[in-house]
Formats: sequence, structure tokens, C-alpha cells
Amino acid sequence: SPFEMAAGTYEGVIIYRMREDFDPGISLEPSRGSFDVKVTLKVNHTFRVSLNSNARKYGIQPQGGWRAWNDRGRPVTPLESIGIFFNLETTSPFTMRVYCEFIVASDCGLKNPQNKLVPVHTLVSLPYGVTDEAGSQPNEKRLTVSKAEKFKVSGYVSSGGGLIFRI
Repeated sequence: SPFEMAAGTYEGVIIYRMREDFDPGISLEPSRGSFDVKVTLKVNHTFRVSLNSNARKYGIQPQGGWRAWNDRGRPVTPLESIGIFFNLETTSPFTMRVYCEFIVASDCGLKNPQNKLVPVHTLVSLPYGVTDEAGSQPNEKRLTVSKAEKFKVSGYVSSGGGLIFRI
């Protein structure tokens, strides 16, 4: 399958033997005992990520909204971003890693004016046809600054995924 091949140009020759591999019929008498077919295959893989229009503006809120915080006067669930959705188009394996201005352990961090750092977990969900190294469908898979996550593709993928940032 071309999906499993490295990008590049592949060339070869297929030799067909007359009357064994190819029978021209009774009325044709071939002048040669075989004929050659030269085959050239060019494999170019696609990788494209398109951000949806909401990707430039997003907010962070508690799961289920701010009402529970307001009613109880304290945090009851982690804060998380409204999803950043994207379209992924690929035919080849790829890796993902998080790069940040501020690092807390293996996560990115947010820094307040008093220089206190708060860790932010980065989670990714990827479409059907993409699996992680363990062969699992990535659904809210945590990405860290300490390890590049490798993903495999089972064929042509053109579908949506998303990122969530959780505090």
C-alpha cells in the first residue's frame, strides 16, 4: 500500500511472456517472446492542518459553566478551554509535542503578575484512522513538553480533531 511507503519515486519493469502471461489471440503472431512494461510510482504524502474560525479566540471556563462556581463560591471542577477544533488531512505518520513560554513539570504554565505559575494540561483528540503508539484512538490524550507523541495513520484521513487546555 502506498500509505505504508516512504515518500519518493519507485521504478520497476514488469516482463510479460507471450502465450504464458499474455495471449494475443489466434490471429496475432508476436514477433518477440515477451514485452516489457516500465512502471513509475511517485509517492507524495499529504499533511495539512486547518484551524476553524474559532481557533483565534477562546476562553477558559469551568466544566459546565460558571454557575456552579458562583453558586458555591469556590471551584468545583477544573477549568478548561472551549475546544479549539481543526481539520486534519494526512496520509503519513506524525508527531506532536507542546512548546511553551512557561513550563511547570512536563506541562505548559500560565503566570500571574505575582510570578506564580499554574500548570495547564494540553489534551488532543484526533479523528478515526489515527492511532497512538499503543494502537488506541487518541481521545483527550495528554501532550507534554517532555515527550513527542507519535501517531500512526491507517490510510487517508480528512476529518476533524480538537485541543483542550485544562487547568
